[in-house]
Amino acid sequence: MKEISHRIYAFDLLKFFLCIVIATFHFSWKYAPQGYLAVEIFFVISGFLMYYHKGKYIESNIVKVIMTRISGYYLYYVIFLFFSFVFIIRPINFSDILNSMLFLQFLGIGNKVVSNILWFLGCYTYIYILYIILLKKYSTNLFNILPFLLIFFMVHMYTISPNKSIMWTYEKDYYIFGLPFCVLRSLVSMGIGLCFGTIANRYPIKIRFSYLYELFLLVMIFYIFFCNVGAAYDYLILLMAGVLCYLLHCDNITNNSRKPNNSLMLICKLSLPVYIFHPFILDILNKKASNENWYIYITLVLLFSTFMQMMTYIITKIFIKFYKGRVRCAK
Repeated sequence: MKEISHRIYAFDLLKFFLCIVIATFHFSWKYAPQGYLAVEIFFVISGFLMYYHKGKYIESNIVKVIMTRISGYYLYYVIFLFFSFVFIIRPINFSDILNSMLFLQFLGIGNKVVSNILWFLGCYTYIYILYIILLKKYSTNLFNILPFLLIFFMVHMYTISPNKSIMWTYEKDYYIFGLPFCVLRSLVSMGIGLCFGTIANRYPIKIRFSYLYELFLLVMIFYIFFCNVGAAYDYLILLMAGVLCYLLHCDNITNNSRKPNNSLMLICKLSLPVYIFHPFILDILNKKASNENWYIYITLVLLFSTFMQMMTYIITKIFIKFYKGRVRCAK
């Protein structure tokens, strides 16, 4: 795949928008009936970007790659766990804490002591590690058979799904091969992104009219906000998300000097905090039996996420400074 000198900033803006959609859906499905699909689109984008950066992954130490990726969101998650444990009523034991720290509750193992809303992080962590290992070990051969495996899993999931019309929703009590339904969804969605990354590598084109990807984005937005819950064509959104990633990549090749201003970049950095901390705001509002309007809820989420982003940045700087000091002392 052609290497670009900088990241595709359009993906950062898209991720922030998807996080707002997810937070909106969890506030009330009436505002975004198909909002759960934003998580699937996240997986597709992650798979595509994984292939986009595959040269770096193949050349680098796999442990370093994985730790770098996880460190980008794990501190936010640990802070969320702290707040969750403080506000949980029932007693917490060591196994609960260990289970949550390792994301095991999202794989259907042990007690679920944190919000199920964050199942994405657990699945993302383990599916990401799986695909990174496969990408590093079987860089070329993997993608000759991956599309066929994905088709098999999609057909299999549709066949055994308890509700055919909402195959891609979160079936928390339904298991396949001993794993929760969401794990297979994650595997398929990220794999679709990887496949479209392969297509972008082999068949790049120059985008001369930006309305091509804008059209796909508008169709996806219409489907998420205006279709009924459990529409029968959810899986098509995953394919459209793959095409959107492909078009954004091709547009980036054509116009690789595009870069948003600083204010937009600041907003983009809120994606992860918004996703991770919006369940905490929901819990607070629910405990107070508050019926706040959507815009007040989103404002609270953005303010709290901004605050936690600043706190995380300060904590990280202090840790780095302390670590460098210890290294100097050791020398």
